[in-house]
Amino acid sequence: MLQQKNQNVIQRANERGVVAARRHVSAKGQRTLQRVFNAIEPELGGAAHLFNVKRIGVNIIGFSRFDQEHQDHGPPTKDVVAEVLSSQNFLRVGLGRIGVYGSETKAKLGISLISDRLRYEEDDIEMVFEKMGFPLQPGPYRDDGFVPHVSIARLDINHLEYFLNPDTLRRMEIRAGVGTLATRSLTLDPIRAESMPS
Repeated sequence: MLQQKNQNVIQRANERGVVAARRHVSAKGQRTLQRVFNAIEPELGGAAHLFNVKRIGVNIIGFSRFDQEHQDHGPPTKDVVAEVLSSQNFLRVGLGRIGVYGSETKAKLGISLISDRLRYEEDDIEMVFEKMGFPLQPGPYRDDGFVPHVSIARLDINHLEYFLNPDTLRRMEIRAGVGTLATRSLTLDPIRAESMPS
């Protein structure tokens, strides 16, 4: 019953245009990610399921940032995003460190993105929501704010310790050419306001 109620809330919000703001990885960036996937796959040992590169993107503002009042009465996300000029442009970002994101029950492997512009853009969108009278909820990942990243794989929770091991993560970074000495980058498409999958 609770799941049905949550689906109804999401559906009503989607109908009103209160949806996540996402940047998808460009076609060229998808080829770069595929090379990263090919490089780290031997390290996964069947304990992770890589996502489809064509569906990978960055949540700039996720649906969880909207409280009930916002879901019921807030402005459509596309109207807010339109107020932030940078959101209409492509954006080049560096591929940073590989890490584990999400919760223990829904753990994902991800790659942090290196881009001050991406962080400023998230701040700008937040300010527009606040100016319209609908401040956003704190982000779900860290107390220190927005952690731009792309989730690349769903992890088997029975093997979570393996992926939390810094040596495992470092081996993957070296294989993939990402991390602190990274030379790989991606281009992200302009922001799209997207509804949650039903």
